[in-house]
Amino acid sequence: MKTNQEINFVSYADMENEIEQILQDTQKQDFILTLQKVHAEYTGKNKSHHTLLLGKKGIRTAYLSIAASLVILLGIFGVIRFTMYTSGKNYEDIFFKYYQTYPISYQSRSMQNVGEENLINMAIQAYENKEYYKAITLFSNIETSIPDCTLMASFYKGVSCIEVSDYKNALQSFNRVITAPYNSYTANAHWYIALTWLKLNNADESIKHLNWLVRNDRQLNEKAEEILATLEK
Repeated sequence: MKTNQEINFVSYADMENEIEQILQDTQKQDFILTLQKVHAEYTGKNKSHHTLLLGKKGIRTAYLSIAASLVILLGIFGVIRFTMYTSGKNYEDIFFKYYQTYPISYQSRSMQNVGEENLINMAIQAYENKEYYKAITLFSNIETSIPDCTLMASFYKGVSCIEVSDYKNALQSFNRVITAPYNSYTANAHWYIALTWLKLNNADESIKHLNWLVRNDRQLNEKAEEILATLEK
């Protein structure tokens, strides 16, 4: 016979699989934490009651508690699913179709000292090894300590943030690039901002940067036009 621990009504991994289909990345983690808190409070309030029950009666009560919690959660799922699917399109498919990790193309400059060169090489190595959290830390250090490499560091930090689903900081990093005077990373920063806004289901913000690419960049303008055409359908 299963113990109360074994009859944990739905594992949080199972919940996350369901929530994955109805929430954006920026919402999912907060929602999971909320469900965990609700479940903890519910079981806490009923803990004293459970400990007084023994044998079949205690097991029956546990199952009733499980059923009640499940009904509550399914109701929440239903409300969120309805809200998500009636609020507009989901643009994630476009993001995944066009998104690719940007390859490192930076070369160290002869004027850099040994310490700066080592820091840059460590950041590049972490990025190439797909150690993106480490890369974010190293590129952040470059941003604050090597003025000539600020834009390079901001750009690759932004891509690294996308890789770990930290879209807020990705946008901040890319915005640092595009607000600086035109540079070798400007067009690609607009491209990744456009894709990031699509990942966040915000087509209006994405369109602004796609239009910039159509007007100003010969390499990415065709892809930008393709996405704009898709968004108009």
